[in-house]
Amino acid sequence: MLTFGISISTHAAEAPACVNGASDKNVKLLKSFEANQDPLKKAFLAETKKGPTPACEPAPNGAAKQAEDLKKISKASNNPPDDTGIWDLDDKTKTADQLPALIKRECINASLMRDPGQTGYACTSGKKSTDQNIANSYGQVGGKTQQCITADMVSYIQFSVNSAIKCLSPDVPVDSRVIYQKFNNETGFNYSIAWNGGAGIGQMTNIAVEEIADGNGRGLIEGVANSSKHSCQAFKDIAKSDLKRRPRINSGNYCDYVSAGDGLARNLMYGIAYYLHMRDSIIQPKLFQENKSFASNREIVSALTAVSYGAEGIKKARALADKAALYTKKSNPCKGKLTPEQCYLKMIQGNSVYLKAIRGKMGEMYCLKDGIDAASKACDSKKSSLTDKQLGANECVRPL
Repeated sequence: MLTFGISISTHAAEAPACVNGASDKNVKLLKSFEANQDPLKKAFLAETKKGPTPACEPAPNGAAKQAEDLKKISKASNNPPDDTGIWDLDDKTKTADQLPALIKRECINASLMRDPGQTGYACTSGKKSTDQNIANSYGQVGGKTQQCITADMVSYIQFSVNSAIKCLSPDVPVDSRVIYQKFNNETGFNYSIAWNGGAGIGQMTNIAVEEIADGNGRGLIEGVANSSKHSCQAFKDIAKSDLKRRPRINSGNYCDYVSAGDGLARNLMYGIAYYLHMRDSIIQPKLFQENKSFASNREIVSALTAVSYGAEGIKKARALADKAALYTKKSNPCKGKLTPEQCYLKMIQGNSVYLKAIRGKMGEMYCLKDGIDAASKACDSKKSSLTDKQLGANECVRPL
């Protein structure tokens, strides 16, 4: 089994402890992470007590208010909240099914050991600015140029992803399993990947960003900009700025979507907003039209949203949703062997190349998590023993 220890500080004479099997000489991405001073990074440092905010820099947005909120929660519950930054004042008033599950650290760590291919970029600052807006390619994400990922970086990515999930979740929360499968499949949670097919941890494209920033999903970004939720504090300034003028994904400089701070925050905000837009504005209404009972079935909605959210896109998801009316108690193609819901879900999974790819990458992750070479026969054997719940990422999330 792989173990995840406490990270070791990097000094000139001390090599970093790489938890992803990379060479400790490949530190361009690590140095970029360590140098970052954006709000998301500051929030991580403040919440996890990894170190003080530099005296010459302003405290993270709303720091005083957040401290007061913590006191209120502690007083109301007689217990202090987890010191993760992923809490909100109204959590105690919500039912379990109104709160999103959070992604587990060990699954993110295992994902980061995958070789997703493509080129990675480490963003740096100019002499007159702290903005990491200068993109420098470090080469392929895997192989000889695979960058060292430390335990602190894993914790930061977990904090960032879960904060974004919590921030954007409405009363019907984000299905964190879908988010985990998406990021594991496409980037292995490596936020530095970019190419002409997508940028950053969520592989965002200009079409998807435009649909959210300037189209029917704009209300989701407005919600972040105006939110008083603690989990949204590190994303608010980006939301406010982008509502006025958002940066396009530029092949000449990807940093607005791949840098360790604002790039990661922006990518997560748009990526999760796009998921919610697909789910709530397209998939659920379409299912309600075709088979009303399926519109409230979490597994079916999540599967179709994953299809629309992936490479096959909304056209494929709609084509699969068109068939929902055929799956009823009176006309069940599985003829009693499965319920109409189970039969329909099986059909979706069997007819989506993207969902099959997701399950394959989930198998790779479980092998790496257990210290098994992803290209070995032992991994093939392990993959064949994995359950639908494991392949569906159920074991990679936990209730809040």
